[in-house]
Amino acid sequence: MGSISCSTDSRLNHPLSPLTPREITASAGILRSIYPANIDFQFKAITLHEPEKEQYRAWNNGEGPGPRPPRRAYIPYYIRGTEKFFEAIVNLDLKEVESNIRLGNGVHGPADSAEISLVEKLCLEDVWVKAEIEKLKLAENMMVVCDPWIYGLSPKCLQAQ
Repeated sequence: MGSISCSTDSRLNHPLSPLTPREITASAGILRSIYPANIDFQFKAITLHEPEKEQYRAWNNGEGPGPRPPRRAYIPYYIRGTEKFFEAIVNLDLKEVESNIRLGNGVHGPADSAEISLVEKLCLEDVWVKAEIEKLKLAENMMVVCDPWIYGLSPKCLQAQ
């Protein structure tokens, strides 16, 4: 892969400003650069990795005594077609991957809109769900909407409590 360009706009942004579209694109490119070109990624998100509180306080809104904290991106991702889930931190100022950790088996990344839509579709097509809806004898002008709630604990977590 060629050189990774990241516009200087990252240096002008406040350390807590959301990533710009250019920074998001650059973050993905920097992460991709450490893998062979044939690796296919499924990015779950690319968002700001906030600076440590001490760094931010030392910067003091540009009044010092510390330097502006570096712009960093947090990237949770899968290698597509596998269950290999990673969390990476990309330093946009240095144009390098600071950390790239594969999380353990059984760890699932954040749900994305495609997954949530699939869960909704599967729920509403389920024979048991359809039977329960039928029991409600809803008026024809009513519609059942599935609201998949993405937060919760696994049975293993509940047993540990």
